[in-house]
Amino acid sequence: MKQTKYNYPLAPSKPVTEDYFGTKITDHYRNLENLKDPEVQDWFQAQGEYAKNILENIPGRDRLIKQMEDLHQRQAFNVSNINVTIDDQCFFLKKQRRAESAQVFYRRTEQSEEELVFDPKDYKPETQKKYVIQSISPSWDGRYLVIAITNSGIEFGELIILDLSTRKLLPYTITHCYKQITWFPNSSGFVYTHCPVIDVNSKNLHNDTKLVRYSIGDDPKQLDVFFSKDTHPQLNITSIEGVYIHLFDPLDKYVLGGVYRTSMPHVELYYTSIDQLEDGIPDWKPLLTAEDQAGYGRLNGDTYVYPTVKNAPNGELRSITIGRESLGTSTLLVETEVDTIIDNFALTSEGLFFTRVRNGVESKLYLLEDGKEINIPLPRPAGSISLASKGVSYPDILITITGWLNPPTQYKYVNKQLLEANMSPLDSYPEFDDFVVKEVLVKSHDGEEVPLSIIHKKGIELDGQHPTLMSGYGSNNYSIPPRFAPFDKLVWVAQGGIYCVAHVRGGGEKGEEWFQAGRKANKPNTWKDFIACTEYLISENYTC
Repeated sequence: MKQTKYNYPLAPSKPVTEDYFGTKITDHYRNLENLKDPEVQDWFQAQGEYAKNILENIPGRDRLIKQMEDLHQRQAFNVSNINVTIDDQCFFLKKQRRAESAQVFYRRTEQSEEELVFDPKDYKPETQKKYVIQSISPSWDGRYLVIAITNSGIEFGELIILDLSTRKLLPYTITHCYKQITWFPNSSGFVYTHCPVIDVNSKNLHNDTKLVRYSIGDDPKQLDVFFSKDTHPQLNITSIEGVYIHLFDPLDKYVLGGVYRTSMPHVELYYTSIDQLEDGIPDWKPLLTAEDQAGYGRLNGDTYVYPTVKNAPNGELRSITIGRESLGTSTLLVETEVDTIIDNFALTSEGLFFTRVRNGVESKLYLLEDGKEINIPLPRPAGSISLASKGVSYPDILITITGWLNPPTQYKYVNKQLLEANMSPLDSYPEFDDFVVKEVLVKSHDGEEVPLSIIHKKGIELDGQHPTLMSGYGSNNYSIPPRFAPFDKLVWVAQGGIYCVAHVRGGGEKGEEWFQAGRKANKPNTWKDFIACTEYLISENYTC
C-alpha cells in the first residue's frame, strides 16, 4: 500500500528544562500552553486549515452528508425535557423540523391541546443573538416556569421566569448560575447554584460555588446564600468542591444536601427540616458518608432509598430512615448479583421499579413487591432503560426503552401493562432493517473478558476490507449504553462500514470492580482493552 506523506504544520518549540527532585526534564512544547501567544495562535490556525482541507476532500463526503440531512429531515419534531407537575400540568421542549432551536410548550392535562408559551427567538431580539433553551423547570403548582437560556454555546446562561398566568416574562434575570434549580415547597421561589467566576479562561472557574435562595420578585443581585464553604465551615468544604440540595416533593418533611468531594467518588449526604430551606442557615445533620459508597437516591417520607456498592460491587438498593436508624446502618431492599449491575430506579405509589443490566448492553425491568423482584416483560429486548416518576405519592412512571437499532420508545405502566406513550413520533427507517448487532466478549491482555458491540449489515463477507469506526470511553464509572443514532453512526453502517463500541475497564458496564480496574494505577487496562478489541476485529476479518 502506498504511503501518503502528510505535511503537517510544525508546532513552534521553545524548550523549558526543570529539575524534579534531582532529575532534569525538558518540556519541548511548554510554550503551547500560552494560548495568547501569536505564534501559537498562528499554528492553531494552520492546523485548522490543514484539517479542513483534508476533511472536505474525502471521497463520498458530500453524499454521506446529504444522506444524514435527509434522514434528519424525516423527523417532524422532537420532544424533550418533559416536566409534569403534581396536578398533571405538562411542560416540554419541542424542536420542529428545520427549526434552529426548541420552543416551550404547555398542556393543562395529558389530553389537552398543546400551547406554545415561549420561543427563544423572541428573547432579546435587539441583541441579534441566537438563544437556545438549556432546560425548563415549572414550580410545583405550575404558576411559574424557570427557563435556563444561553447563546453562542456559552456554558453559563441566564435564568428567566415566565408567569404562566400572564404568559409574560418577569423583569428579573439571574446570571452567574447553572441551569438546574430546586423550587420551594410553596412555589414562592427557588434555589440555584451561584458561580462567582464564569470566565472560561480563569483558573478559578467553577470555584467557590454557593447555593442561593431566590424569592419571586426579589432583586437577584442581592444574594441570599444559605449553603457554601463560608456558611458551613464545620464541613471543611474547599474552594473546588461544590454543594447541592434535593427536594423530591412539596409535602416532604426534609430537604437533603450534599457535598461534591473531589477526593471521593461517592455521595456525602446531609439532611435538615424543610422549614430551613426558605429561611436561615440550615443545620445539616449527616445521613450518609463517603464510606457508605452511595449513589443518588430518593426520599420516601422519612426514608431515603439509595444505591450503593459497599460490599456489593455490582450494586444493591438499601434504605435508611431519618431519626430511627443510626448513621452507618441501613436496610437491604434489592440484593446484588454476580453478572448484572443495578442501573437506575424510581419510586412510585405502586412500589420500587429498578433495572438490571448485563455487560452494559442488555437491560431488564423489575418491580419490587412484598420484598420479591417481579420481572416486567418488555415488548422488545432493551439495550438500555430509563425511568422517571412523578413521586412516591403517585402511580405515574415513564419508562423509556432504546437500543442500537431501536429508537427511544416511551411507555407507561398501567394495570400491570406497558402502554406506549410517546410524545415524539416514531419515524420509520427501512434503511436499517438489514442491520445486525453482535455482542461478544473479547479476551484482553490479562484474560479479562471485555464486552464489544458490533453493528453491520446482514450477510457481509468477512474479508477484512470493511472500514470500521470504533469508540470507547472507560473513565469516571460512565458506561456507553446502546443508543439509536440514525443520523451518524447508522448512516456509516448503511454505507458499508462497521460501527463498534468497546466497553473497556474504567467505565461502569460491569460494576464497581470494572471501574476501579481502569482507574489510577490500573489505567493502562483501559487502552489495552481497546487494543484487544481492535485486534479481535482484525483477527475475525471484520477489518484490517
